[in-house]
Amino acid sequence: MASAAQSSNTVRKKKPEEVVLKTVTPFQPRKPTMEKAFSDLTAYTQDNLGAFIKANAAMTKGVELMSKNFFALASHALEEATEVGKRVTSVKSISEAFELQSRFAQESMETMITEARKAQDLSATLAKDVSAPFADRIKATFSTFAAVAYPGFSAPTPPSSKKAA
Repeated sequence: MASAAQSSNTVRKKKPEEVVLKTVTPFQPRKPTMEKAFSDLTAYTQDNLGAFIKANAAMTKGVELMSKNFFALASHALEEATEVGKRVTSVKSISEAFELQSRFAQESMETMITEARKAQDLSATLAKDVSAPFADRIKATFSTFAAVAYPGFSAPTPPSSKKAA
């Protein structure tokens, strides 16, 4: 019991600066490595956040464009249906009404197919634009991991997607 009391008194007699120096000194050689690791992690996180912001901007722009197209289609369809309705009320025979209705149905179907293709193209473009920033970050992440795991390794560059003229 006396030894515990003595060691407690010894610690109390030391100045706080001495205790801190003895505690911090073993970590001093690792400080540059830790600072570099923290700096790299901060840069990596900032790049990831930048990719998320770019993807979000692309998503917002793409959804806005798709919404405009859908609302334009809806208003066009409503106008066409109203016009056909007015024409149907002024027909003189059932066969004329049937022909008018058939033409309207055929034009509506063609418009729907055209607009569906346009929406499909917009959706594909949107998916490509939104995923591009993340694809770049994934490539950077794997290159970093490969460089750490296999020093001297460099990731192969993918072939260009442009066709040779």
